[in-house]
Amino acid sequence: MALNLDIFTLFPEMFTAPFAESIIRRAIDAGKVHIDVYDLRTWTHDRHRTADDRPYGGGPGMVMLAQPLEQTLAHIRAQRHDTAPVVLFSPIGQRLDHAQVQRWSAGSGAILLCGRYEGIDQRFIDTQVNQQISLGDFVLSGGEVPAMALLDAQDASTAWTRRVIERAEALSKLVPAEQVDFFRRHGFELG
Repeated sequence: MALNLDIFTLFPEMFTAPFAESIIRRAIDAGKVHIDVYDLRTWTHDRHRTADDRPYGGGPGMVMLAQPLEQTLAHIRAQRHDTAPVVLFSPIGQRLDHAQVQRWSAGSGAILLCGRYEGIDQRFIDTQVNQQISLGDFVLSGGEVPAMALLDAQDASTAWTRRVIERAEALSKLVPAEQVDFFRRHGFELG
């Protein structure tokens, strides 16, 4: 079964190179991963393709509008025909770790929301987002880099890591003890 991922973002071009190269491309070509990237501006309705506005309750900066988010999600749900979780990349989310990557890799997929600006309309988060994920205790300009990290980690979890483990015994003198300990702590069996 392929891992189905849908990504919605204001900057879909950011995903072009990572998905055209490296191990992610091979996973796509092998049918192990299916990825669709959606431009949120497709679902805006003014000539400027406005996807942000001042926060509803006031405050600094701009937030992503709920309307294009809701319409994009409705389109994705109609294409998927399932109840995949909606994941928002946010500095307040649960920190991404190896165990989480393994759980995502074992699942059927997710809908990944890449936020921008000061955040997204809280009403959308409250009604549509199932989980928030963070890469760490720092703030990035958007959710695209964390989405790429999650995708790369998922593929590495299912491909690269397994190759390293299969070769660990043969390379035991070359593999640092810390790396072997890491794999054992995270549930990988070594020879």
